[in-house]
Amino acid sequence: MLTLCTLCCLAATPLAWRGAHGGPKRAFAIGMTGAVGWCAAAAGLSTTPTLAVTDALRVLATTGALTVAASACWMARTADDPHRRPVPADLAVLTVPPVLVLGAVVTNPWHHLVYRDLVAGSGADLWDEGPWYPLVVALLAVPATLCMVHLARGPSRSPAHFRPHLGILLCGAVVVAAAVVVSLALSRPDRNVDVVPVGLAFAAASSIRGFVRHRLLSVVPLARAHVVEMLPDAVVATDAEGMVVDLKASATALLRDLAARGVASAQTPVGQPVWEVMPFLRPAVCAAEAAAGAVDGTAGRVGAAPGTVDAGTVSPRPGLHLGVRTGAIRSSQGALRGYALLLNDISDVVERRLAAERASELLAEEVQRDPLTGLLNRRGLQTAAAEVADHTPRAVVVFDLDHFKAVNDTYGHDVGDTVLSVLSDVLADVEAAHAARGAVAARMGGEEFVLLLPRMVQTEAVRVTEEVLAWVRGTVIPASTPTGVLQISVTASAGVAASPRTHGTPVVELLRQADVALYTAKRAGRDRAAAASFDHPSTRPAAPSAADSTGDFADA
Repeated sequence: MLTLCTLCCLAATPLAWRGAHGGPKRAFAIGMTGAVGWCAAAAGLSTTPTLAVTDALRVLATTGALTVAASACWMARTADDPHRRPVPADLAVLTVPPVLVLGAVVTNPWHHLVYRDLVAGSGADLWDEGPWYPLVVALLAVPATLCMVHLARGPSRSPAHFRPHLGILLCGAVVVAAAVVVSLALSRPDRNVDVVPVGLAFAAASSIRGFVRHRLLSVVPLARAHVVEMLPDAVVATDAEGMVVDLKASATALLRDLAARGVASAQTPVGQPVWEVMPFLRPAVCAAEAAAGAVDGTAGRVGAAPGTVDAGTVSPRPGLHLGVRTGAIRSSQGALRGYALLLNDISDVVERRLAAERASELLAEEVQRDPLTGLLNRRGLQTAAAEVADHTPRAVVVFDLDHFKAVNDTYGHDVGDTVLSVLSDVLADVEAAHAARGAVAARMGGEEFVLLLPRMVQTEAVRVTEEVLAWVRGTVIPASTPTGVLQISVTASAGVAASPRTHGTPVVELLRQADVALYTAKRAGRDRAAAASFDHPSTRPAAPSAADSTGDFADA
């Protein structure tokens, strides 16, 4: 029987060592190895060996028992927390009893304080308890009792998929403990009863079934504290009043960095209101409180709302953008206990988005700008005109440089570009001077420019136009020729069209009227302005319509 028990434990040992890289499975493998030694020693003691061999087998049995007890204790301790590291209390439980017990048993042939052989000089396994025997049993019971306690508490603290594993381990531990109690109760000086190997064999058989059917201890629960520390998010926990009660290490580092930059409090955060420690989190706290209030106002249970609420993005300092999620921490009865704030550094994502938005805005601006003069182009003018209120009086002035082709042909395109810049600079100054009214200057193409003057009547628009023409007329432009540098001047002509005071004529129609007036100025001798007359049939604006207000400037 004892040999079969030994073989059963031996069969479970390689299965236990397979994939035992650490944590509870390695502890189980070590314990199963000790069980093999314990059963083998019991089988050897049943064969009535010599006294020396008997002492050696008793030491082996004691070593096996100590190994089983200590490894079972550590296995149970790490079953629901596989990343746990031994603390001083764990080391004391795992080392002090084994050292004391093994030392006492090894030296027993000299002091006979643990047990006394009843048949002197015989190897028969007949012995009586010594004065230290109860102490030895008590020391062995310390890790064994802790093993039972941790395994019994495990199912309530472990996820559902791991509870069958704990059930197998607890069942085996209970059977072994019962076997120990039975052996101690039935043994007498003239009869040694040891049914512990049977209990160990049962535990081994159940573990073999667990390895085959449930991958025993191969799927271990991840410790929540370890997982939280591994998360890249900074986690801040508060109580129901918003007082900081705990911070993850990454949150502490973030707070230290922000305090050095003056955007967070440098005081110890725990015990302080979170909106004082991190003022930028006040909106997130409000979002968490609002979400918690919504739950309390409906079902009042933790399952009545999502676990976390997206509180948006905060930017405590330039270049740092944090995505904030909040969640209410509740008891099993649904009572509000506090809030969890998860801060995720999304700076790279936000900065890329902002850069893309800036590039898009710059591209949109470039599309609507004339590259030579920097004024709006035809597309930009159309956009600006659409922003003028429908019933706002407005004036439109069309400028055209006189004899510009001759300037290009005579002095070259560089001088021609300078001439264009002269007029554009003057129009830009007018645009800036009347920016409060929404004035817009644009180059329509070639030597033609447009000035849009919202909230301006015709007489005022004519006055502004005359000032522009005077500035152009009085500007001297250097021009290089084969004979030297000449000082030249240019002139421009302009057509003015303005809507009546009572309504706003569509800009497209005003452009048409301003073009007609421009040609009038050209025919009158150039270097002058002409205003469109609404009394003449050829210059009278059509009634405003939806088609006119959205017309294409290409037709103007």
